[in-house]
Amino acid sequence: MEEDDKSRYVALSYCWGGDQPNKLTQENYDLYKKDIPWETLPKTIQDAARTAQALGFHYIWIDSMCIVQDSKEDKEVEISQMTKVYAHATLTVVNKRGDRVTEGFLYPRKLPSGTTSIQYRAEDGQTHRVTLSFDDVSDLEDSCAINTRGWALQEYLLSRRRLVVGTWSTEWHCRREVNVHRDGWARSTIGKSYEGIPYDDESEGWAGDGPFGSKEAESVYSSSFINAAMFFSVNPGYPSGQLDEEIIRDSWYSVVKSYTLRSVTESEDRIFAISGIAERFANSIPGRYIAGLWEDMMPKSLFWYKRGIATDRPVRYRGPSWSWVSIDGQVRQYPGRKCICEVLSIEYMPKIAEALYGAVHSATLHIRGPALSVEWRYTRQDRQRQEDEQPQEDLSEFRWFRDGSDDPQDPQLTFGLDAREQTTEWREVVMLAYGFPNHGLDSRHTWFIFLTRVDQVEVDNEPRHRFRRLGTGYFQEISPLPEVESWAVSSYYVI
Repeated sequence: MEEDDKSRYVALSYCWGGDQPNKLTQENYDLYKKDIPWETLPKTIQDAARTAQALGFHYIWIDSMCIVQDSKEDKEVEISQMTKVYAHATLTVVNKRGDRVTEGFLYPRKLPSGTTSIQYRAEDGQTHRVTLSFDDVSDLEDSCAINTRGWALQEYLLSRRRLVVGTWSTEWHCRREVNVHRDGWARSTIGKSYEGIPYDDESEGWAGDGPFGSKEAESVYSSSFINAAMFFSVNPGYPSGQLDEEIIRDSWYSVVKSYTLRSVTESEDRIFAISGIAERFANSIPGRYIAGLWEDMMPKSLFWYKRGIATDRPVRYRGPSWSWVSIDGQVRQYPGRKCICEVLSIEYMPKIAEALYGAVHSATLHIRGPALSVEWRYTRQDRQRQEDEQPQEDLSEFRWFRDGSDDPQDPQLTFGLDAREQTTEWREVVMLAYGFPNHGLDSRHTWFIFLTRVDQVEVDNEPRHRFRRLGTGYFQEISPLPEVESWAVSSYYVI
C-alpha cells in the first residue's frame, strides 16, 4: 500500500461490554487529535491497531475513538454515516473472542474442553489433523457476544472483506472469493446456520449456473442473495438480472429474523441499527420502506409473529403497532401463499424527511378484509412475585356469541400477543382474516390479526375509528366460528 493512500482503512466490529475506560470526548478531543496515549487504550483497541499495522494499513476506524461519545450532535451525524464506514472499509476486523473491550483478541488459542485431536493420512499420502468436539462446544463459538449485538449485524453484512477472529479459529471472508478460508480449528457447518447471522441457503444459486465472466462475479452470483444485495448496492455496474420476488422477500425475512435475535443498548436504535441493510435492499425492492417493512411486500409482510414469551411494550414510541419495530424480541414471518386481505393505503411521516430508512413520527395503515368480532379478557401475571425461574405467561381468554344467542362459546383460538397488555375485563376485539397456510384452500386453518379499538379522531370532517394490533393467531376445523367466506368485509385504520 502506498504511503499516501488515505482511501484504504480498516474498521473494527466488536463489543464494548460496558462503558469504555478511554474514549473520545469533548474534553480530550483537541488533545487526541495530536496524540492518544497508547497505554490508556483498552486491549481490544490496541490489538486492532496492531492487526491493521501488521497488514500494512495506516488508518483504522473505531467508534469509541472516531465519534465524540458525549456529543449528541456528533453521534447523530456519525451514526448516519456508519453504513458507509463499513461498506467502504478495505477490511473489517470482527472480534468474536471477547465480551468486553478490555479483553483483547491477540493471545494464544486453546482448544475447547472435551475435544480430541486425531492425525490421519489421506489417500494422497498427505498427513492431516481433525479435531472432534461436542455440539454444544461448537455452538458456543457462534453464540458469542458480538452475535447478540444489533449494530454488529450490518457491520458484518456491509463489509466487503472480513477478518473474523474467533475463540478457536480465524476466518477470512471476501466477496471476490467463493470460499471462506479458515485457520486453526473450524467446526463443521453442514446443515447449520450461525446464531444471529442470516442463513439463506435456499437463495444460493439464485442467478443460475453461469458462466459469469469473472471470479468476482462468480463469487457474488454463486452466494446467497443477501450477500449479492450488499454487493449490488455499491457496484451498480453489475447487472442483477431478472430477480425472483420470492427470493428477495425470503432473504429480507431472514435478515429480520437474525436481526431481532439481537439487542441494542438504546431502545430507539432498533430501527436505526438495520437501516443500512434496508438501504442496500432498496436497489432490489420497489416502493417505500416504512418502519422495518416494505410496502411492496404487503400484505404478506404484515403477518409476522413474536417468538417466545411476550414482554412489555417499549415506553417510547418506536413505530406503528403493525410493525415489528414497535416491540422487543425475535420475530418471524408466517409462511403462506394465499392472502385474503388488502392494503388500501399507508399514511406515514418520517422523523427526518431525508432519513428514508430511519424512524417514523407516525404511521397509519388502512387495511381491508374479512373480519369477525369476538370478546377477549386478559389477565396479567405478577412475574416479580413468581419464584419459578421460567416466567409464567399471562392469560388470554376468548368467547364468541352466535347471532341471536346469549350463550358464549369458546372459539378455540390459538393466539400470541405481540407484547404484554394491562389486565382488562371482557371487551370486543376484531379478528381480521389474513389468509391460509399452504395446506390447501379446502382447509379451515385460517390465520388472522387481532385488532383492538384505540380512539376516534376527525379527519377531513369525518370521524375515524383507529385500531391497534394486539397479536396474531389462527383457528382450525374444531372451531365453532363460521366460515371465513361468510365474514363481513370491513376496513380498519391501524396505528
